Amino acid sequence: MRLGLTGRIVVGGLVLSAVLVTQVVFTYDSLRTIRRTTRDEQRVEESIASALRVEKLVLQLQSGARGYAITRSQTFLAPWRTARSELPGESSRLEGYAPPAFGTQLDRELDPTLARSDAFVRLAATSPARARATIVARGGRPVARIEKLVDGFVARQQAVLAADRSAADRAERTGIVFGAFGIVIRALAFLAAIAYLLRAIVRPLRRIAARTRDVAAGDLGVQVPESGPGEVGELARSFNEMSRSLDRSR
Repeated sequence: MRLGLTGRIVVGGLVLSAVLVTQVVFTYDSLRTIRRTTRDEQRVEESIASALRVEKLVLQLQSGARGYAITRSQTFLAPWRTARSELPGESSRLEGYAPPAFGTQLDRELDPTLARSDAFVRLAATSPARARATIVARGGRPVARIEKLVDGFVARQQAVLAADRSAADRAERTGIVFGAFGIVIRALAFLAAIAYLLRAIVRPLRRIAARTRDVAAGDLGVQVPESGPGEVGELARSFNEMSRSLDRSR
């Protein structure tokens, strides 16, 4: 079944609408992916900052306690007290970003570390020599375990961050590609519509208009090609019938 002019226009409009809808869907999906990965990136960056803050406070706790034991200077107790007061809250904040298993392991390492540090500072206040001997005996093993735990978490989070950024880059490129694709398709559809209208409608109508002027000038029996979509072809056939009828009645 051949489509008329109206049908062809409707079909062309539906095809163009389908292209536009497809572009909108892919663009929306790309934007949603970018928003999601941006939120994930922010959360991962916050978790890395919190982990590094915990590591810094643990080192500050250790260095402050040892400095106090070695020098008996109260100056070293100020950073120790700061670290001692901030560590529980910062570790809880870090555990909010991390998997439960990591939080359990961090608590298992951090709680005894805090308790040992409290006992060590009390010992340094009453028996500095014993405290210094404890430094030599223990070394940095307890803090080193926490550092290893936190460093592993940071490495995993950095891998997640890299994956999120890669996903955001891919979504951005996809959005750009489909945006450009949609622009090209719309431009081609516009040009194709103009070319179709000129070839299938405007030129046949001009021929009919020219032959109509010929009939008005007395040149009866002129004919036009009965081509053209739908209503244009019907108009050409009607004109030819009219012209033949006038020629016969002359």
